[in-house]
Amino acid sequence: MKRREILYKKVRDEIREILANHDKSDAPLPTEKEICQLFKISRGTVRKAFEELEHDKLIQRIPGKGTFAASPALSADHNFSRKELVIIFIPKAEDLERDPLSTFVFFDMLRGVARGCEIFGYQTHIIEKLPGFSQLSFDAYINEVKKNSAKGVIFLGYSKDDEFTCTHFEKNSIPSVIAMGHFRNIKVNFVAPDTQNGVKNAVNKLIALGHRKIAFISGPLDLLTFQLRLNGYRDALDANGIDFSRDMLIECIDGSAESAKMATKTLLAARKDITAIFSANDMRALGAMQAIKEQGLKIPDDISIIGFDNIKESTLSEPPLTTVDHPRFDLGFKTVELLNKIILKEISTPACQLLETNLIERASCSICKTSPDPIIQK
Repeated sequence: MKRREILYKKVRDEIREILANHDKSDAPLPTEKEICQLFKISRGTVRKAFEELEHDKLIQRIPGKGTFAASPALSADHNFSRKELVIIFIPKAEDLERDPLSTFVFFDMLRGVARGCEIFGYQTHIIEKLPGFSQLSFDAYINEVKKNSAKGVIFLGYSKDDEFTCTHFEKNSIPSVIAMGHFRNIKVNFVAPDTQNGVKNAVNKLIALGHRKIAFISGPLDLLTFQLRLNGYRDALDANGIDFSRDMLIECIDGSAESAKMATKTLLAARKDITAIFSANDMRALGAMQAIKEQGLKIPDDISIIGFDNIKESTLSEPPLTTVDHPRFDLGFKTVELLNKIILKEISTPACQLLETNLIERASCSICKTSPDPIIQK
């Protein structure tokens, strides 16, 4: 019951933020069913959030059209015209459960997709991905495309399987784009944040402050997103002549703050010379901060720390967390924009687009006390 109440509040707050930032938008909100699928929660929990927002006159429901931000213009004219359907395949439940924060990252991306589909005139249909890649799973995807007469498909996710699936879609002349996947060999169409360079820049910041003993708290390294973050970390070390040490890396499979706290305590016990930590995401960083404090150490005086994602909670930590921000809403929107160009044959494929990240500097980093030569960057 407690977990359901927390999720209800998170869903409500996320929708409130959408309305605050896009109160004049005519883009529909995700349906109750779509939010149920994405957050793995009951329809009653979603309906409770929607009912409260409708009671507060922040949203309005239009039969046969969907749920929208309340506005006089919307009430006056409900004649929205749409073209064809786009199918959106979202990560399977197990992947989201392994990294709970990603649920809300995907929600931001989905908002961008919804806005893009509204602008370019597409309806959306959300389906959970099948585990693994096989001829059987590909046939099932093709079946969905044909059954729904879809013009194209979008894959939200990290899975390597998506590359194989989209390659087969390409061979079958079905337009497809992966959102959040970044593939070096560019055999598929994708839009992604420039994660590797984002992490490299963040670790370079720590090095500029004089840190040399920099630990890395990762998520499961079989997921592409964490592989790229590790690559960025190692790129920064290599560029500054710092040897990579395997015992400065800890793979935190569970995405919770509590799990990261325990992993950080183990790390600090094994390496007492650590002066800085880069965490693969903010939730793990927040757990690491708890561990640092419980060890009697101060942030940033004793240990500096940087996270990744720029979630709301990163502004509320003590001290506020320095983090890497990436444009999740824009990523979703630009994925639809790219798919539309492919459908209209305006560009050749495969095509890719990397979006810049931004280091948000707060108060969790400072000059390394033990370094004789910090390089202060303005």
